[in-house]
Amino acid sequence: MVLVIEDVISVTQFISAVLAADPVQIVTATDGRQGQQLVAELLPDLVLLDLALPEVDGFDVLDSIRADPATAATPVVIITAHGDSSTVAAARNRGADGFLAKPFQPAELRRVVDRFLPHATAAAS
Repeated sequence: MVLVIEDVISVTQFISAVLAADPVQIVTATDGRQGQQLVAELLPDLVLLDLALPEVDGFDVLDSIRADPATAATPVVIITAHGDSSTVAAARNRGADGFLAKPFQPAELRRVVDRFLPHATAAAS
């Protein structure tokens, strides 16, 4: 299961459309607080996490994922329009496993999913 924590509906729809053919469930959250709850409840295989979120920002969501032993090893890929080197470094220092700068291409998203969930797109082929 991929949990997408993103407040921009068009980005969530784009991700869902790109991954529609894959045998992977997509669950979405539109704010950081909801995202934190879903991570804890669902224990996703991969989290795609925006940084600029309402309620709780993405860095705090990432910190909570890393602090919980049940989710500490869950791959988290940051998706953000703030792709400057300091943001990337801060995300990596806090435990992000990958980074996608918006706008990203379908092939970039697929590479990320293949990296962290290699069975997802392989099974769809």
